[in-house]
Amino acid sequence: MYAFPTLDAMPVWSSTDWLKDLKMPTLVIVDDKNRSTRPSVSVVLWEGIPGSEFCILRGCAHGAHLEKPDLFNLVVGNFLSTALRAHRTLPAAA
Repeated sequence: MYAFPTLDAMPVWSSTDWLKDLKMPTLVIVDDKNRSTRPSVSVVLWEGIPGSEFCILRGCAHGAHLEKPDLFNLVVGNFLSTALRAHRTLPAAA
């Protein structure tokens, strides 16, 4: 019952104009068998967020963290390790 107004508002609401303002390390993960979020939608995020990384997890639907947890954890772990190393090499804020 409460979801219907939200669903009605979604087609006219977009945050894509704000993506360029995101400055934090970002990993966009999409599953190739996902029926609710197509990879093409995730590409919009990846292309819109400066410096973001993109990963398609093959053979997963909507729950890669449950369907292929070892692969998911490897991808996220590698991303976080790289982001942490990059953060540590930045000059200290004045």
